[in-house]
Amino acid sequence: MQELYKQVEALFEKYHYPAHDFKHVQRTSNLAKQIAKSEGYDVLEAEIAGLLHDVGRTVIDPKVPHAKVGVPIARGLLDTYTNFSPEAKDRILEAISVHSDLHTEGKLNNIVQDADKLDGMGALGINRAYISQGNLPDYDPDNIFPGPGNYHNLQTVHDLITLEISWYSMLYTDKAREIGKPRYEFMITFMEEIKREVEESS
Repeated sequence: MQELYKQVEALFEKYHYPAHDFKHVQRTSNLAKQIAKSEGYDVLEAEIAGLLHDVGRTVIDPKVPHAKVGVPIARGLLDTYTNFSPEAKDRILEAISVHSDLHTEGKLNNIVQDADKLDGMGALGINRAYISQGNLPDYDPDNIFPGPGNYHNLQTVHDLITLEISWYSMLYTDKAREIGKPRYEFMITFMEEIKREVEESS
């Protein structure tokens, strides 16, 4: 699998969209492994699905839906650098295809989606939100802690952060909820403190 990791890293070296870099896919892959182990699912399958989940981002505009675009790229990588069975490859490719859907069904699909969401939560999630949405105002002074924004119509960075906060209620697995709880609580505390400080300074 070492050569597969090298190939994926090389793809992401050519792609420079902030917050969805090779570090993100490594963290997602590692989280998928932890969740899979807890769920009694094949750890290597989950690891590789996490590693490949965002490869579609390396070939298209980052604002374009990338999940299904990544499937043929991932298939080529799986065929060349792994010995997975055809059935395992199909499961991995399906998880990649649906990881951005609002809801998923199936154990591996749920594991990958949970791992991806977890990396958008907590301190890392806040950091990634500010990095990825640097073209937007950080907050609306009249609505510092808004309700969840629409990912495709964000008005401020805080819209994205509150959307990410809402992901906690969407996690499928017990392990993801365990990992996600302190991340969720940190984000709530962070947003409440931003609101308090802005109001104190007004």
